[in-house]
Amino acid sequence: MFEHNPPAYTVGIREGIYTEETERKVVGLGAEFHRVKRGEQVLIQMLKEKFKLENLGRTENAGVWINEQKKIGAIGIQVRNGITSHGLALNCETDLK
Repeated sequence: MFEHNPPAYTVGIREGIYTEETERKVVGLGAEFHRVKRGEQVLIQMLKEKFKLENLGRTENAGVWINEQKKIGAIGIQVRNGITSHGLALNCETDLK
């Protein structure tokens, strides 16, 4: 699952501060430039294309799932009372079929 991919630059909720000139500069440096509303959609699309997965997506639970029963992974970030917490869950042996 892990491999070296070409550089990519993604912008989300603050995309308005990035101009078309900024996008051209990033692309000119050899990176892809993507405007996305939800970061996990980038991961989901990449996994679908790379591994030919059909039933990959989100459920009511956090993370990325196959067939709503097999979690591949999840990333979480929280800020509460000025304290930042983060976490990563990655299931390395999930059957992708």
